[in-house]
Amino acid sequence: MDAFPRKTPIVLLVSQSVLRILVIALTVTAICLTFTAKQTVEFLGIEFYAKYSYSPAFRYFVSTNIVVVVLSIISLLFLFIYVKSTTPYRCYNIFVCDFIATVLGVSGCAAAASIGYVGRYGNGHSGWSPICDYVDKFCNRIQISLICSGLGLILLVVLTFWSAIRITKLVTISR
Repeated sequence: MDAFPRKTPIVLLVSQSVLRILVIALTVTAICLTFTAKQTVEFLGIEFYAKYSYSPAFRYFVSTNIVVVVLSIISLLFLFIYVKSTTPYRCYNIFVCDFIATVLGVSGCAAAASIGYVGRYGNGHSGWSPICDYVDKFCNRIQISLICSGLGLILLVVLTFWSAIRITKLVTISR
């Protein structure tokens, strides 16, 4: 007995493929926006530069997004390899890729968002002034990058739960 009716694997394959491609597109967009985020401003005759590479949090954000893209491509390949698989162990590989990508993506996005928040609003308790009033193009580009990455992470969470549910159903049916 099949785990799913005959038409369901095609629907699952197409819908999961579309979601995974959207994750890849959103994450690549976030990487490109962050890579190109830079601005030079002059203040009191002194030039100041804002680049993503000046912040360890933004470098970590780009690194984790690259890993998310790679893992999403791998899980997309697994999806096509295991399209007719009814064993839970083969579907487990997809779940692991989704889960690791989600966890790393969330950590990178959180690190960049925290630095972005301090850049936008400052921190009066620490004496850090906001810098986004001076480098608004840089900050806006980083903000759009964080939004793209966040949307990709929402889709990754959906895919992770979807993979876990599929494994659960396959384990239940195989018993």
